[in-house]
Amino acid sequence: MILVTVGAHYQPFNRLIFLMDLLAPALGDEVVAQTGNGLYVPVKMRSFGFVPRETMLEYIRSARLIVSHAGIGTIIDAKRAGTPLVLFPRLKRHGEHNNDHQLEIAEQLLRENRPGVRVVLQEKEMEGAVRRMLNTSPGKLPGDFSGRDALVRELASYLGCL
Repeated sequence: MILVTVGAHYQPFNRLIFLMDLLAPALGDEVVAQTGNGLYVPVKMRSFGFVPRETMLEYIRSARLIVSHAGIGTIIDAKRAGTPLVLFPRLKRHGEHNNDHQLEIAEQLLRENRPGVRVVLQEKEMEGAVRRMLNTSPGKLPGDFSGRDALVRELASYLGCL
């Protein structure tokens, strides 16, 4: 199963949900989307707005791949579960967030070329990134916070997740 998530942020992220709804039939896996407060209702993938945290963590643990906003909470949860990620940051210019901190997080992860993480900055790159992750990901990744994961560890510590 491919999990698409927009996180718990109050602003809609219709751009991601619409894009993944277009791609879902061709991906060869069930696609399930957490749409939050989005106005777009997917027609080609199963969806829900919000679920309790433990239910969301079960989706994250069960997913073969997560396609997500670049929110640090989702990144940490996916890392802990060892689930590969394709990140598509919310952007201020589209009214998806109040600043571009998700773009900054995504660009940092892109520079670090982390295994199991791909960053998509343009819609036209999404299908290729998802297909590459599905075809090259070895399955679940190590869910530890080793020395080379300094960014995740530091952010998780700051947020009180460790």
